[in-house]
Amino acid sequence: MIETDINKRWEEGFEHHKKSKELMRVLKDLDFKYGNDFFCFKYGGDGDNGEHLMYLLDIYFEIKDQKMTNKKEQLILDLRNELSKIDMNEITKEDLELFFIITNHSTIQKQLDKAISQRGDR
Repeated sequence: MIETDINKRWEEGFEHHKKSKELMRVLKDLDFKYGNDFFCFKYGGDGDNGEHLMYLLDIYFEIKDQKMTNKKEQLILDLRNELSKIDMNEITKEDLELFFIITNHSTIQKQLDKAISQRGDR
């Protein structure tokens, strides 16, 4: 379960999401360079506005990560369901060769990522 209480995250010392740290560094630099330091982002201390923003970003990225995991799990179940419908007596040598190419782990990961990005938030 994703912790959405920012105070609890701070009190228990939750580690920031990698993407939150990266985005915060970029936003701070952009604000300073192009925005006259309008937001004056600070982080690392008690009550800093940048720290608060990072905790909000942590929640956002954790929700996105959780949705992505759920989508991958559903795609795997869908794939297994479709594979169970195949009549093994009808498979040709070419079909098997293609199957072995497709089931290479990195290929599967790429295909899953592509399918997820094409499906959107359905």
